[in-house]
Amino acid sequence: MSARPRRETKAPRRLQNNQDRNAEVAAARAAARPRTKKTKPMVEKNLQPQNKRNLSPKNAQSRVLDILDSLSEGKNDKIYNMLYSIYRDAASTLFTRLELDDNALIASIEEQYKVVSDNIRQAGGAKNTLSLNFKTSDDKLNFCLLMWLDMSHDGTVGTNFETFVKSSIVKTFLGETIPYKKDTEMMSRMKRLGIITTEKIKKGVGKLEGLWPGSQFENKIKVNLPSIFGVQEPITTIAVSTKLSNSAKNRENKPIYVTIDSESEFKSISTLIENAKYPFTTSNGKKITRYYLKPIITLSNRVDPGRLMPIKGVTEEFSKLMQKADKLKSTQLYNVKDCDFKIGTTRLTLGTARRGKFNLKINGNEVPYGVTAGEAKKASNDKDKLSKFLGDFMQILTVLSKPVNQRIVLGTLDGVLCGMYCFLSKSLMNEEPRIFIDMSFKQRNQIVMYGVSDLIQIGKGVKQQESFIGSNFISNNNNSTEVSSGNNRSEGGGNSNNRGFVGRIFGGNKKPANSGVVNKKPVNNKKPVNNRKPVNNRKPVNNGNVRRMNVNNAASVAGSSNGNMSNNNNVSSNNRRGVKRTINNNNNVSQPPAKRVNTGRNKLIQNLKKRNLPNFVIKGLVSNYDNKTKTANQVIRAANNFSKTVAAGTTAQRLGTLRRRN
Repeated sequence: MSARPRRETKAPRRLQNNQDRNAEVAAARAAARPRTKKTKPMVEKNLQPQNKRNLSPKNAQSRVLDILDSLSEGKNDKIYNMLYSIYRDAASTLFTRLELDDNALIASIEEQYKVVSDNIRQAGGAKNTLSLNFKTSDDKLNFCLLMWLDMSHDGTVGTNFETFVKSSIVKTFLGETIPYKKDTEMMSRMKRLGIITTEKIKKGVGKLEGLWPGSQFENKIKVNLPSIFGVQEPITTIAVSTKLSNSAKNRENKPIYVTIDSESEFKSISTLIENAKYPFTTSNGKKITRYYLKPIITLSNRVDPGRLMPIKGVTEEFSKLMQKADKLKSTQLYNVKDCDFKIGTTRLTLGTARRGKFNLKINGNEVPYGVTAGEAKKASNDKDKLSKFLGDFMQILTVLSKPVNQRIVLGTLDGVLCGMYCFLSKSLMNEEPRIFIDMSFKQRNQIVMYGVSDLIQIGKGVKQQESFIGSNFISNNNNSTEVSSGNNRSEGGGNSNNRGFVGRIFGGNKKPANSGVVNKKPVNNKKPVNNRKPVNNRKPVNNGNVRRMNVNNAASVAGSSNGNMSNNNNVSSNNRRGVKRTINNNNNVSQPPAKRVNTGRNKLIQNLKKRNLPNFVIKGLVSNYDNKTKTANQVIRAANNFSKTVAAGTTAQRLGTLRRRN
């Protein structure tokens, strides 16, 4: 019997077997396919719009920069570079407001370029130019002194003045070292004010030889500009409550352009600009809003490491300019001209590069820009140290070059910058400096204004000031009389305004003859009490308006809170009768009647506090509500806009800590 043929068996088809077989087939096909080298795609000039898609913020910024590159052809390179530099500073999250639709991005960038182009303001030739000469050897030494004080304040140099003038920093900048054999007149004045001193004690080391910066030297410069540099006395105003356009002599034809270097945490210069707007009717009957103070951005602003700090600058542009094409607007003016300055034999140039960058050079040698004080402290080379100095110095030279016209002002908080500006303007150019100084402190956001008396009339809201409210310093060698600055002021202190330099210089350890303040109404409706007589058998009390500082037995006098209380120079303070602020107890002081509660106002304040706004903003908005310039709803809208602006600026500053794209 023949055997039955056996059927050939096959392995069962399982999932693993199929996957292995598919992998082998795919590998074989890949091996047979010709290999091509992957290259990074080039950016095309005519960028094809892509569909809306979800991108991470980092990719969103990269995409926007690619679009900027593609749209640059045919544009004014200086205007386009300014716009590009703003985008480089902007946090990538700001681009998400355009929903990352390429068509919307392209339309917005084209409109942004047009808006910035329309806001260009410049006068003169193709560049901002200025040439300053040192008239005497003293001028050159004074310049070195101010340069040394500025770099000492930033911490980029830590030597005495004698060592500094012989250093490679001075040689790099001026091309030579400067001999110091005797004090100039300006140096003698600064010594009397305690700005510079020949005595310095370092803990663990002992007495240091040579000339050194004095204590609080920056603030002492800021409040003694007339006595140091011979400039005219300033006028003052309060930023939050003053509508400066009402005090303008010719607000329509002679506006003031303001470029801001820095301002205090209270943003007083930005507030002053915002409050200076006024209604205007055009020739065709259209009602618009105009600004009497016009913020302007220059190339020097863009290379300063603190360029994102002022609200009225690029920070505000982030929230206004980066919108969809039909909604965007600009709140700034621009000057995009290159700079070519000369001081002595030193030539400083600042020009437009590409892709939002700039070239800063000293005598043709390129210097990095945007170096912060922290970076400059750690730097071992002169170029990085000089970069921080040039951040402020180039802004001074730009304003002095009059890039717009005669009505441009530099706004700042920096005292040494004020000194350098006044020195160059008054000593080398024989012109009164135009400068707004932020002198704000917690209780009072005051602006001191130099060189604008021909443009702003004294009256309601603007006062002629011979001394500085809130921050005055006087010194007689080491026996100094100092008025505490606003940053160190305690709550509730400071309600007296003394004409001159804090009224008088009190000699030695003598106390002021009158430590009281003349009030408009006597306490408890009684007759004024002579300060020399004790109250309730107590010794005279040093009230909150006069703080004594333990600095060489110095007496301090704070500024007036209303700006219109002043001493009569022809009346001796010994003959003044003032009201003594008595101790508030139940025996001798009756309590004032209860005030009527404004529930709507209280609710508004609570609403503002929930938004975590700075106290100065809340105070300003409530002031607008109190004087009926804004309704409660308008105040809330203003608070929302401010919050958005601050958030945008904060985000932009964080971007500066990241490594920049090349």
